[in-house]
Amino acid sequence: MIQLRYVDPVRVVQQHLKNNPIPQWEIAIMCFHSKHKTHIIADRFHAKLLGYRIFSKCDENVVYQAEIEGKFIGILGWCTGGGPLVASLIEELAAIGVKYIIGIGAAASITKNISVQEIVLATELLVNDGTSKCYIADRPVIHIHPQMEQLFRVAANEFNLQIREVKAATIEALYRQDDKLLQPWRNNGCEIVNWELTPLYAASETCGIKCLWFGHISDVEVDGRWNDWYCNREHGFNNCIELCKKVMQHLVRYASHEN
Repeated sequence: MIQLRYVDPVRVVQQHLKNNPIPQWEIAIMCFHSKHKTHIIADRFHAKLLGYRIFSKCDENVVYQAEIEGKFIGILGWCTGGGPLVASLIEELAAIGVKYIIGIGAAASITKNISVQEIVLATELLVNDGTSKCYIADRPVIHIHPQMEQLFRVAANEFNLQIREVKAATIEALYRQDDKLLQPWRNNGCEIVNWELTPLYAASETCGIKCLWFGHISDVEVDGRWNDWYCNREHGFNNCIELCKKVMQHLVRYASHEN
């Protein structure tokens, strides 16, 4: 029996788009960065502001559209509100027909083996947060879609970048991170944490979207010390943008072939 969900993402999007066309996006980039850095990413893709509201939790001033090899893609910025916001955006992206999502952001390392500015690809996600359990309740971990992982590896090899594949967990309270919280995740093999990782994969899988997330290490939380994010991280950020452009080229071709 199909259970009724009271709040319908299709209905919400339709209300926002009463006087505007539905964007023809199969692919979207979700930028888990500040508004300023979102503008930088959009500029590198020669994207333009879409100019009208689509999403309930994403301001129209950070929603862009770019064109790659004849396909329009969406670029959503400032998606940094944690699991509930991320899941809501994914539901609404699915409602307008998006089939692939690339997440680009930053994360904290919780191991000595991964340093600031290194680029990581989240391939395994611990289902530890409340939002993710609303989508994936029957297993303790989620894995990246194998085709998306393969596509990313090809792009990274072409760009000649060293990428770390990691297992991740999702934090729900930024200022309550301590070893009592983090050590069980370390014992479970987790190497990075941030606000959005597992909800991104969990909601995408449930909504029939293939996704991947990669980003740079912004800070390190090990041995009771915080190597904070108040340092120059532009090298890692810029490498992620260039890598994202490579990934998108391959994804556009893959999506065209799959269709």
